[in-house]
Amino acid sequence: MNNKPLDIDVQHIENESDVEQKFIMPMLLKEHPYGLSIPAKNIKTKQSIPSSRIGKGSDKKYYVPDYIVTSKAYPVLVIEAKSPKEELNEGWREARLYAHELNSKYGEINPVKYVMATNGKIIWYGTPDNSNPKGIIEVNDYLYNSDFHEMIKFISFSQIENYTQTLINKLKPKIFTQARKVVGGSSIQNEEIPKNQFGLSISDSFGKIFNPESIDDRRYIVEKGYISSKLNKRSMEDIDKVVKAAKLPSTQDGIELINLSEPNEFKEQIGKNINKNLFPNKVMLIIGGVGSGKTTFIDHLQFVSIPKNKTINDNLVWLRLNLNNAPLSKDLVYNWIIKQFIESIKSNHPKIDFDELATKMKIFSVEVNKFKKGEGELLKGDEKTYNKELYKIIRECSSDENKLFTAYYRYFVTEKQKSLIIVFDNCDKRLKDEQLFMFDVSQWVKDTFKALVLLPLRDETYDNHKNTPPLDTVIKDNIFRIYSPSFKEILISRIQLSIGKIKHTGKIYSYNISNGMHINYPAEDQARYLVCILRSIMNEENNIRRLITGLSGSNIRKALEIFMDFCCSGHLSEDIILSMKTNPNYKLPYYIASRVLLRLNRRFYDSEKSYIKNVFDAKDPENPFYFSRLIILRFLHNAMKASETPSINKMKGYISINNTLDFLNNFGLSKNIALSEIEYLIKSNCILTEDFRESDIDENMLIKLAPAGFVHLYLLSDISYLAAVAEDLHFTDERVVNNIKSNIRCYNDQLSFANTLTNSKLLMDFLSEERKRKLDYLATFEKDSEYDRYSELKDCEDRISNLLNSSSKEPWKSFLSKTPIGKTIMGKVVKKLEYGYLIYLDEWGVNGLLHNSNIHTDSNKLDINAKINVHIDDCDPMRERISLTII
Repeated sequence: MNNKPLDIDVQHIENESDVEQKFIMPMLLKEHPYGLSIPAKNIKTKQSIPSSRIGKGSDKKYYVPDYIVTSKAYPVLVIEAKSPKEELNEGWREARLYAHELNSKYGEINPVKYVMATNGKIIWYGTPDNSNPKGIIEVNDYLYNSDFHEMIKFISFSQIENYTQTLINKLKPKIFTQARKVVGGSSIQNEEIPKNQFGLSISDSFGKIFNPESIDDRRYIVEKGYISSKLNKRSMEDIDKVVKAAKLPSTQDGIELINLSEPNEFKEQIGKNINKNLFPNKVMLIIGGVGSGKTTFIDHLQFVSIPKNKTINDNLVWLRLNLNNAPLSKDLVYNWIIKQFIESIKSNHPKIDFDELATKMKIFSVEVNKFKKGEGELLKGDEKTYNKELYKIIRECSSDENKLFTAYYRYFVTEKQKSLIIVFDNCDKRLKDEQLFMFDVSQWVKDTFKALVLLPLRDETYDNHKNTPPLDTVIKDNIFRIYSPSFKEILISRIQLSIGKIKHTGKIYSYNISNGMHINYPAEDQARYLVCILRSIMNEENNIRRLITGLSGSNIRKALEIFMDFCCSGHLSEDIILSMKTNPNYKLPYYIASRVLLRLNRRFYDSEKSYIKNVFDAKDPENPFYFSRLIILRFLHNAMKASETPSINKMKGYISINNTLDFLNNFGLSKNIALSEIEYLIKSNCILTEDFRESDIDENMLIKLAPAGFVHLYLLSDISYLAAVAEDLHFTDERVVNNIKSNIRCYNDQLSFANTLTNSKLLMDFLSEERKRKLDYLATFEKDSEYDRYSELKDCEDRISNLLNSSSKEPWKSFLSKTPIGKTIMGKVVKKLEYGYLIYLDEWGVNGLLHNSNIHTDSNKLDINAKINVHIDDCDPMRERISLTII
């Protein structure tokens, strides 16, 4: 028997409030075996508990218990407190009646299994079904007694959780499946639409322009299509410069660069310092987001800007270290850098035969001459022995990396009076701690190599840790911030480079269409295709550019990767390609562009294979929770908007995973599932971690909403997105699954407007019902659950409702049922407007807008009542708007 005192001051319990705060709460919170081990986040107090009507006849009244203990968002234990002067009969009755009232709201289960009443002197505990308590405990002022031990065995939190799991098992859905998984076998479920060969030919021809990997490809880009990044002077660490003068900060304040493409001030300083110990022990940080153009800027310096001054360029030695392959051990990294220096020297001098004896004699001249002047003098008469000893010296210098490094550095840098620039390429792609480690390494490198070290760092790494070691030692004049170039400007530049190559090829390309025909086309058609895709992406009306920019997180590399995937998508059909070729001003309708982003080359949407993720899916087949991802994103969005966040270090916009888990616990999401969902969103680039990790996350880690997370919140009311999610969601309602299955079974009708709208409605009805069910449960023990706000679907529901109302009226109903988008039909000019013409479409009796920008013929032919052929580009049923083009 453990007689450890309860450590509860019962002598000072005088009223009901004392019973609640000084007795019940400590008893609930204390760890086993001295209490019930209930986490504070699972204890609901009277202030948040809704009242309920209990009793019968004249005894009817509204009542609120003092505490409710929850588990997985189910109320399990009801506790009533009375003052020490009151008997417990009434408190016991009230607790039991309230428990029954709660259970009556849950239908097939009775979640409240335990009740308790106490006045601080006596504890009654048991189940709501029994009028008599299971146990009565006389509170001992000093000792932990056997009765108390029995109560802990009966109501401890481990028992509560075990019981809750039995409830979940009872409610386990009979089915948990996706509509795309029941349309057929795996070959149909994973069916891919062949990439359009027109786009593939462009990818094959110009892939290196949009995704340059080799140093030669990168050099071509900076020589032919470099776009300056924006630099913003805000403070000493936000200087409107790319690089500063080469002298130490203590001797001058630095020179501002006006033109990033032509950093003349930088080159001028290099010219002044040639042969004057340029860059003495200097590390310069280039700060920017991932994919913001830090490496491209350095490429431009090395291959374009500096070489314009031959005197400067001829006196520089560049060493580019690819840190993707660097070891993270201090014992290994220094030798690795020395090896990289040696290999770089060899690769930079391809005309030198480093294995030739004459070359080695030059490189090791200091060691050779030392031998000749010393011991070699004694061996002049013995040529064989002399050569043998000389061989040993050369072999030792060649095989010892440190000696080889010393000789190479001396011969190629010092003796030639050159200055060394060392670039830590890809440092910014590593984890936060690895970047900070490389900063320490750079300090050793600058001293060992007597060089200027250019160290790219992620802006998040610098901004979040600039006031802590080791970054707090950086002189602010050596910190330069670079911002992402405009995706629009970058894309236009790369397309111009591609078109420039097309003009000089004169090639004839070919592709096969679905009927087996072989189509030949001139290279110029590739240019039209690229320009059309560009026009469609940059169309301000459809927000595709914003979606791509958001999904890439301003990472230009990733944005260009998405662009190339976009160009090759099989959802850009032969009809669409024909429209691009025949209409020089054709723009993709939004529904086509969004379809490409959602599905890429897959027939059915699969969240795992798409840049755009399913924010409504559930992972737990036993207890599916469809709003976890949405709630996480909205919770982080609120943290981003707040002026302060709960995180202890006040990193702007960040909040700890622990705080997020506590918030999700309020809605019954288990810790393991919640962590799994957070990690999923991290890997999907919707959440950014403080150290950039994507796996092995821990609860103390800080996270914040990433740009891709904003994109997903924006897409919630997009019916193309909702219809895609309907194919991917794990439903628990077989009727809904079968209805969606029927709508997507036939390829020709799968993506029609009618089916898109119907599937969106089926999804939203299901989610709304799930939301209401959970909200009703939470309302039983919490008056104002934040679940209501964070799972809100009103915008989605309103969007679908408005579209249904518009599309159910004639003549729109007939128009949409034919899905005429992309077709050319006869129309009549009925009205001239300031911004275009109103065209009456005879076949359906609806009007469309022919905007001035879409008129590519003589406007004098557009008289009132004139008959013309128009191309239907897009439609917006909610606003009853049809966009037309005349060719």
